[in-house]
Amino acid sequence: MKVSLEQLRAEKHPASKFLCKLHENTPAIQFLGFSLIDRDKGKVYFSHQNKEVPNFAPIDDSNLDAEFTKKVEALRHSNFRFPKDVLTAKNMRSVLKLKNGPKPIQNLVMLEKHFFRGEFVTQFEFHLDALAPHELKEWVTDYQAYQPSPERLKEILAAPGHSTSDTFLLANGTLIAHHKASYVYE
Repeated sequence: MKVSLEQLRAEKHPASKFLCKLHENTPAIQFLGFSLIDRDKGKVYFSHQNKEVPNFAPIDDSNLDAEFTKKVEALRHSNFRFPKDVLTAKNMRSVLKLKNGPKPIQNLVMLEKHFFRGEFVTQFEFHLDALAPHELKEWVTDYQAYQPSPERLKEILAAPGHSTSDTFLLANGTLIAHHKASYVYE
């Protein structure tokens, strides 16, 4: 199924399924790390690093049986636990460490859409002009965080796991990765 950035921007509900297969990561981008930082306080809320896989190639998930598909899809969903003060942070920094495969990429776009109890809350869109073949890149983005009302903040804290997101990565206008996450704030 081909889906455009415009369609993804317009969507106001969480995706009911993954909108691309793993093998559609044709540039063979590896996600090697992610950090979330409060720029005002210098506080690191989350940081995780993965090891690079030599000669990485995406899994061919075009003909997997239902049981194995379920296991693979579970790997595409993260469960994050953040301190509750991340919800009141104003100026954030995201650092995404990427390793490109053998093909050059022009115009890499990441669209992250956030929901609470299935309702659209906010979205963030980040652009990277280019990635050269085999380039290792720390993609640093600074942005204004979503500021929930005091009432919504209480609702979010009282409903662990009901805050979710869909993150889409498009290369050269084509969706190559889709990741889902749920959040608990303590």
